Amino acid sequence: MMLLRKVHLTELTSPPDSSQPPTGRRFAYYASKNVLIDPKKYGEDLHDIPGDKVYGRVQELAEKLGSLPSEEYLTLKCKGFFEDHCRGEFCFVYELPSSCECPSAPTPPSSLLQYVTSSFKPSVTARIRLAYRLALSMHRIHNEGWLHKGIRSENILFLPVRQNGPRSLDNPRLVGSDFERKEGPEEYSEKPMLVSSS
Repeated sequence: MMLLRKVHLTELTSPPDSSQPPTGRRFAYYASKNVLIDPKKYGEDLHDIPGDKVYGRVQELAEKLGSLPSEEYLTLKCKGFFEDHCRGEFCFVYELPSSCECPSAPTPPSSLLQYVTSSFKPSVTARIRLAYRLALSMHRIHNEGWLHKGIRSENILFLPVRQNGPRSLDNPRLVGSDFERKEGPEEYSEKPMLVSSS
């Protein structure tokens, strides 16, 4: 898996949604394509240095996320990762489908949390289909020997089928792999980091 260089990414500024919990996710251009940056904090102090085990896990996870069939596992294809020393985090870089691209900025995906707290009311059939697809995705991820450990509404994104298309539950993707790890007695999860809302 290629270790990406932050200098090759141009981050796009977008106003934070104050009604949603901060995730640190942001958009950028990489090789003239829109990408999603999803961070994994490794220290409460910016002077913290991640150990070899954490670094190796991040690299292995990025490789796994780059090789899984997106439609079957409901993941985004990972292009690689980079380390942001200033923020004390590793950043996974995900490709966005062409439906998210536009000349000036990507069309942002919506999270399940945003849908739940909005006026959008999908049909019971659509909700059951989503639950089934998420359960099947979890089963497949566990069969690969990994635990996601972050299944919650803000980590389930819905990608637009086309630019400015109607809201739908038909194209979900799982993100938020900051606590994902391999399953096994020798493995462990990092402690959750408090994210400042400022």
